[in-house]
Amino acid sequence: MTRLIIAGLILTAGLLPSMGVAAQEGEDSGVVRSPADAGVAQVGRPTSPIQRVPPAKIEVAQAVESADAGPLDGGEDAGPEDGGTPAAVEIVLGKDAPSLAPPVTEPATDPFPFWGDFNFFQPPDTVRQVPINPEPSSPSWEGLLPELPRRDDGSWLGSVFWISVFVLLFVVSIRVRRRVAAQGIVPVVLRFSTWCLGLGIVLMGIELLPRLVSDQYAPALRWTIVAVAVAAGWTTRDLLPDVFAWIVLRLEGRIDIGSWISADETEGSVETASPRAVWIRDRRGRRVAIPNRKLLRVPVATSIGGVPVHDAILRLPEAPAIKVRHALEDAVLISPWVRVGSKAIVSRDGHDPNVWRVRAELIDIHYAVLFESQLTERVEELLQ
Repeated sequence: MTRLIIAGLILTAGLLPSMGVAAQEGEDSGVVRSPADAGVAQVGRPTSPIQRVPPAKIEVAQAVESADAGPLDGGEDAGPEDGGTPAAVEIVLGKDAPSLAPPVTEPATDPFPFWGDFNFFQPPDTVRQVPINPEPSSPSWEGLLPELPRRDDGSWLGSVFWISVFVLLFVVSIRVRRRVAAQGIVPVVLRFSTWCLGLGIVLMGIELLPRLVSDQYAPALRWTIVAVAVAAGWTTRDLLPDVFAWIVLRLEGRIDIGSWISADETEGSVETASPRAVWIRDRRGRRVAIPNRKLLRVPVATSIGGVPVHDAILRLPEAPAIKVRHALEDAVLISPWVRVGSKAIVSRDGHDPNVWRVRAELIDIHYAVLFESQLTERVEELLQ
């Protein structure tokens, strides 16, 4: 036992100088070296703050503990039953040595968050994400047009049926309007129904057309409908003033069917009032159209009750004024074309004494020419 202790001390004294030199060289070069030639390994200087114990010191400590425990061969002087050679401590050096996990780093924070993007104290290695606004894409003209109904093999049959019904009703309403009297509520209802039926036929035709066309022609069909609408609007631009004038005339109630109107050298009985013009029957029996815009620009004289009134201008031979006036009144009373009970209005022209004006209410405006011609003959006969 004593000999083992002495041998351990001698071994320790011989190894300490060499261990010091090796440790000093390892610290200078950044590498720790083991004194054993067979187990020479190089490891880098640890960057962790944990201090490692050199392998040489661990081996000396193990040798001293073995000497205190007893003979290494397990003889009689081995000591107590639980004594003996302790378990060897395995030290792994070199590239197979476990490496320490790198420290967890937190992302750098902005010391002045209220400065926004103009922070000059921000670390240069900090990565910041700046949102980039996407460039606006070019407008799609296809999205501006409404979607057309999908083509269906059986749905168009119902549309064709209803279009046929509306067309039949439209034709019937037009024929009935021609046979009904011009005055009353019936013509107004028929006229309104005709307009509604015509509008319904147009809308149903526009809705039916895409169902009869293949899907590959749908984009071209939409642009075709737009082109037709633009052309129709450009064509009807001259009709808009007449349409607005017609609305004003209807609201004022100045033009009624059957009334007698006189506007700028044109007079006659109103037969039809359409959104474009007013159709009258003049004193010569001709059918004349007066644009609605003209009726708003010129003075219009309208007779109350719709009685056709005719003004006859006559040039008579020289005669006493009182005699000419009585002859004109008698000729109007015996005329078969004058309304019974009406009284003639006779006036003399102030510039020409031989020109006389006679106004009388006729049975119908178609008799204006006959009334004027017979009036001249009867007056000349009475003046003789």
